[in-house]
Amino acid sequence: MLEFMIQHAKTTPKSFGYRLNNGLVTLENQEEALTSPKWAYEFARNVTGADIEVCQGGAIKDPGWAYNFARYVKGAN
Repeated sequence: MLEFMIQHAKTTPKSFGYRLNNGLVTLENQEEALTSPKWAYEFARNVTGADIEVCQGGAIKDPGWAYNFARYVKGAN
């Protein structure tokens, strides 16, 4: 099983969460982050130079993530 995973690791598409958690996202991926309140929050917290206002608009779609955004993201209003 491990050999199979190693052979196919380069061809396996990587999810947004995987790329975000491993520091592989850039500012160009911001539109993809807005597809989910969680990813909008995480993108704003973890990517330097993220547009806070745009990410905030994505995060407020869910009350829990809106609260976390307001509490933990600098520049949130």
